[in-house]
Amino acid sequence: MRRKEAATLSSLLEEYLKQSGVGDEFVKLEIYDRWEKEAASMGVSTIHRFYSSGILYCTVSSSVARNRLYYSLPRIIERINLDLPGVPLKKIVLK
Repeated sequence: MRRKEAATLSSLLEEYLKQSGVGDEFVKLEIYDRWEKEAASMGVSTIHRFYSSGILYCTVSSSVARNRLYYSLPRIIERINLDLPGVPLKKIVLK
């Protein structure tokens, strides 16, 4: 495919990531990173996490930590969505 106008490197890289499917893995890593920052700020450690279809599943270290996070979930989801526009995090499920 030949282009007639110049394109920026960032737009070409973004296009490549979308076509190759690698971009989805970067999205997951960004969401995991944001989650770890939010959980760590509340003194909670995450044992396991998994992201699929806008839902982040997290296993936390204890039931006390899970209860502490539960009431902060709407605020955490809002912060993550503000930090990562275009990546809708609909829900966080705590286990």
